Amino acid sequence: MIACDGWMNIKQEHLFGVVFITSTGEMLIWGAKDISDERSKTKNVINHIKNIMVEAKNENIKINCFVTDSAGEYAAARKIMQVEYPNKVFLPCMAHQMNLIVEEIFKESDVYQRTSTKAVKIISYFHSSAYFTGLLRNEQKSLYDKTIALIASGETWWNSYYFCFHSILKTEAALKRHISTTKKFLPPDIIAIINDSNFWSHLYELQNLILPLCAVLNKLQKDMAQLYEVVLTFGWAVKVFFDHPNENFSGNMINRLECY
Repeated sequence: MIACDGWMNIKQEHLFGVVFITSTGEMLIWGAKDISDERSKTKNVINHIKNIMVEAKNENIKINCFVTDSAGEYAAARKIMQVEYPNKVFLPCMAHQMNLIVEEIFKESDVYQRTSTKAVKIISYFHSSAYFTGLLRNEQKSLYDKTIALIASGETWWNSYYFCFHSILKTEAALKRHISTTKKFLPPDIIAIINDSNFWSHLYELQNLILPLCAVLNKLQKDMAQLYEVVLTFGWAVKVFFDHPNENFSGNMINRLECY
């Protein structure tokens, strides 16, 4: 089996990397190619995969399965190549699929979407002001005898939102006391968010909803994740949504999950 993915390195180079996974589970790095001068097109992905097939054949290596992430061009390439090579299996990366399911939460619930936006707004504000961050740390030291960092979420790393929400909830009391002492200097929208009890209750809900999905992601992202774990973890995700008190949200999320 081969797993291939594209990513951007610290030099802003767009790389296409390939890893071979043997029948015994051993992982072998096949290589990486700089594709910065290419547009992200389906035909480019297909060409890269076909080149891998040729290289592997020349080395007498049999490839039975190809795994890619779920970016549009990769998904399209899988569908086309599955028809062209019916004797091979083309699969999406299940860890990536689960990451996308977390994104679906914000698409399905306007309340959770607004709550998430407000949480990110709080963190963005304090990250942009060393002065108010310093004052908040003073409040944290006074209340908790330690400082708590506000963690920004990753743009497409959806499970990072858990750490974002959790960091805000850990310093809830300090934030509330902070605005009571520096109220006239803080923007009204930041004050309104921190004073909103509904914001805090929904943020707790969101944190508790995402936490078990993070555990699922950690399981799927292991180097030695097994196929049976994919089935079990997706089943667990169904249970997480099934147990949600909002039946409409629960049913719609399970329907979305089944599409993956």
